[in-house]
Amino acid sequence: MELFRKSAGYRFLDAFVLANVVELGTRHFCARFLDGRNDPGGRTLAQMTHAARSGCRNFAEGSERLMTSCASAMELLDVARASLCELRDDFNAWLISSPH
Repeated sequence: MELFRKSAGYRFLDAFVLANVVELGTRHFCARFLDGRNDPGGRTLAQMTHAARSGCRNFAEGSERLMTSCASAMELLDVARASLCELRDDFNAWLISSPH
Protein backbone atom coordinates (compact mmCIF):
# COMPACT_ATOMS: atom_id res chain seq x y z
CA MET A 1 0.00 0.00 0.00
CA GLU A 2 2.98 2.30 0.51
CA LEU A 3 3.50 2.36 -3.27
CA PHE A 4 0.29 4.34 -3.75
CA ARG A 5 0.95 6.79 -0.94
CA LYS A 6 4.28 8.07 -2.26
CA SER A 7 2.94 9.57 -5.46
CA ALA A 8 -0.62 10.40 -4.38
CA GLY A 9 0.27 13.82 -2.98
CA TYR A 10 -1.11 15.49 -6.10
CA ARG A 11 -4.62 14.69 -4.85
CA PHE A 12 -4.26 17.46 -2.30
CA LEU A 13 -3.10 20.10 -4.76
CA ASP A 14 -5.57 22.89 -5.44
CA ALA A 15 -5.15 22.43 -9.19
CA PHE A 16 -6.16 18.76 -9.05
CA VAL A 17 -9.13 19.46 -6.79
CA LEU A 18 -10.22 22.25 -9.13
CA ALA A 19 -9.86 19.98 -12.17
CA ASN A 20 -12.20 17.50 -10.47
CA VAL A 21 -14.71 20.24 -9.66
CA VAL A 22 -14.55 21.40 -13.28
CA GLU A 23 -15.19 17.85 -14.51
CA LEU A 24 -18.21 17.40 -12.25
CA GLY A 25 -19.53 20.86 -13.10
CA THR A 26 -19.14 20.19 -16.81
CA ARG A 27 -21.14 16.98 -16.55
CA HIS A 28 -23.90 18.82 -14.70
CA PHE A 29 -23.85 21.69 -17.20
CA CYS A 30 -24.05 19.36 -20.20
CA ALA A 31 -26.91 17.34 -18.70
CA ARG A 32 -28.84 20.52 -17.98
CA PHE A 33 -28.16 22.71 -21.01
CA LEU A 34 -27.26 20.51 -23.97
CA ASP A 35 -30.00 18.61 -25.73
CA GLY A 36 -31.22 17.63 -29.20
CA ARG A 37 -32.21 21.21 -30.06
CA ASN A 38 -28.89 22.95 -29.47
CA ASP A 39 -26.59 19.94 -29.93
CA PRO A 40 -28.30 17.61 -32.43
CA GLY A 41 -25.41 15.21 -32.96
CA GLY A 42 -24.14 15.33 -29.40
CA ARG A 43 -20.73 16.55 -30.56
CA THR A 44 -20.56 19.49 -28.15
CA LEU A 45 -21.52 17.29 -25.21
CA ALA A 46 -18.92 14.69 -26.16
CA GLN A 47 -16.23 17.33 -26.73
CA MET A 48 -16.85 19.12 -23.44
CA THR A 49 -17.08 16.02 -21.27
CA HIS A 50 -14.00 14.50 -22.92
CA ALA A 51 -11.96 17.70 -22.43
CA ALA A 52 -13.00 17.91 -18.76
CA ARG A 53 -12.16 14.26 -18.16
CA SER A 54 -8.88 14.53 -20.04
CA GLY A 55 -7.82 17.57 -18.02
CA CYS A 56 -8.40 15.74 -14.77
CA ARG A 57 -6.94 12.38 -15.77
CA ASN A 58 -3.84 13.77 -17.49
CA PHE A 59 -3.12 15.88 -14.42
CA ALA A 60 -3.26 12.74 -12.27
CA GLU A 61 -1.18 10.65 -14.68
CA GLY A 62 1.37 13.42 -15.16
CA SER A 63 1.76 13.82 -11.42
CA GLU A 64 2.24 10.06 -11.04
CA ARG A 65 4.92 10.07 -13.75
CA LEU A 66 6.98 12.65 -11.85
CA MET A 67 8.30 9.68 -9.91
CA THR A 68 10.00 8.28 -13.02
CA SER A 69 10.26 10.86 -15.81
CA CYS A 70 10.05 14.62 -15.53
CA ALA A 71 9.83 15.05 -19.32
CA SER A 72 6.92 12.64 -19.63
CA ALA A 73 5.20 14.22 -16.63
CA MET A 74 5.53 17.71 -18.08
CA GLU A 75 4.04 16.56 -21.39
CA LEU A 76 1.01 15.07 -19.64
CA LEU A 77 0.56 18.15 -17.46
CA ASP A 78 0.69 20.28 -20.61
CA VAL A 79 -1.99 18.08 -22.22
CA ALA A 80 -4.13 18.56 -19.09
CA ARG A 81 -3.70 22.33 -19.33
CA ALA A 82 -4.52 22.33 -23.03
CA SER A 83 -7.64 20.21 -22.45
CA LEU A 84 -8.92 22.60 -19.81
CA CYS A 85 -8.20 25.58 -22.10
CA GLU A 86 -10.16 23.82 -24.85
CA LEU A 87 -13.03 23.29 -22.42
CA ARG A 88 -12.95 26.98 -21.48
CA ASP A 89 -13.26 27.88 -25.15
CA ASP A 90 -16.21 25.47 -25.52
CA PHE A 91 -17.99 27.19 -22.63
CA ASN A 92 -17.27 30.60 -24.18
CA ALA A 93 -18.60 29.44 -27.56
CA TRP A 94 -21.77 28.17 -25.91
CA LEU A 95 -22.26 31.47 -24.08
CA ILE A 96 -21.80 33.46 -27.29
CA SER A 97 -24.03 31.33 -29.51
CA SER A 98 -26.77 30.27 -27.11
CA PRO A 99 -29.87 32.47 -26.77
CA HIS A 100 -30.60 32.86 -23.06
